Amino acid sequence: MCFLLRMVDAHTAFPHAGPFAMPAEGSGEAEIPEAWAMLPQFIVEDVVEFIVFLTTHSPDTLIDSTAQVGGGGNEQLRTFDDILPLFTVVFLARPAFIRSPHLKSRLVDVLHMLTYRDPREDDDYVDTLGGNMPGQVRLHPAIDRFQMSLDNNSVARSFLVPALLRLYVDIEHTGSHSQFYEKFNVRYHIARTLRSLWARGQSYVEATRRFFLLQHGTGHSTTGNLRRDQQVIEEFVARLMTDTTYLLDESLSKLAIIRDIEKRQADHAESPEQIEESTRRLQEAERMARSMVSLAHETVHMLAYLSKLVPGPFQAGEVVDRLASMLNYNLKQLAGPKCSNLRVRDMQARFSFNPRVLLSEITSVYLHLGLSSPASSPEAVEKFVIAVVNDDRSYSVGLFQEAHGILE
Repeated sequence: MCFLLRMVDAHTAFPHAGPFAMPAEGSGEAEIPEAWAMLPQFIVEDVVEFIVFLTTHSPDTLIDSTAQVGGGGNEQLRTFDDILPLFTVVFLARPAFIRSPHLKSRLVDVLHMLTYRDPREDDDYVDTLGGNMPGQVRLHPAIDRFQMSLDNNSVARSFLVPALLRLYVDIEHTGSHSQFYEKFNVRYHIARTLRSLWARGQSYVEATRRFFLLQHGTGHSTTGNLRRDQQVIEEFVARLMTDTTYLLDESLSKLAIIRDIEKRQADHAESPEQIEESTRRLQEAERMARSMVSLAHETVHMLAYLSKLVPGPFQAGEVVDRLASMLNYNLKQLAGPKCSNLRVRDMQARFSFNPRVLLSEITSVYLHLGLSSPASSPEAVEKFVIAVVNDDRSYSVGLFQEAHGILE
């Protein structure tokens, strides 16, 4: 890892002649050092896959490693505490050095495993009605130690959150025949990693706020180009809205299928041939529901969290009408006349599906964007409210009354 980091170090001197210097990010191949451009990709692949293997199967080996290299002074840099956090952040923050979407997703896998937060610990839902669940899992000591290493790493504090948000956008196209579904797995790991970082401490929350404020021309660019930062922000908001609609649609449709099949089976309304076919369909729907529900919960939570932290990008003129329509549509799904179709036997135990939490977080977005706050201008709030009520497809006063009754 040190060899690869030295090749991309701005001074090509890491670790012996000083701390790592983040390379600039240009707009083309000219910014890539010639030596790196000539490096066979399998060298990077082997290093990344070895890290993934150790993280998955033998994290104790990573912690107990005595491998050290000399730093710029008298200090020694440890593999797990210093080199590994730097390696993962640098190559995610400077994607030109690793163009393979698969390799970048594997680095996200490492971050997800080493910042893992048991979902049962999640008490940071925005406006959630739930609380802590009992029986928290004991996690490996490597997780807390790695997170402390990230906290103490200046490169991670500055570049990790923007790098994850950028990859959330870039992973849309992986080049694989199954890229449509692969992107959701990567985005789920990104969302879980961001949730863990935000819960960890204020520094990552502030890093997120600073990155989104670059849209208004303040702060310091994290990609080397303010225009590129703004493009990432706009595309991230667009992807988040699209994912929310798709994942909720898929989750609710699969639950409706499960409810229908189980009802017919309970009524003994099928022939033996129909039972065999419906059992196959039920198993497929259950498999898809487990995946889609988890993805939907994380995506909706991230939308709710960010709309409170940085409402500006979600109130922008180019997205506000689309966002309002999306919120109204999903509110109708969760609180409208067909919401009874969501009732599936043991739905929380079987699928981790909590419609009250989803409904609570969807309604919290309305509050974050539709009420005056120090982070929102009165004009932006008014524009969002007008967009909500102008949606002819899904908006109605009665719908909001139904949602209030469910949450009350």
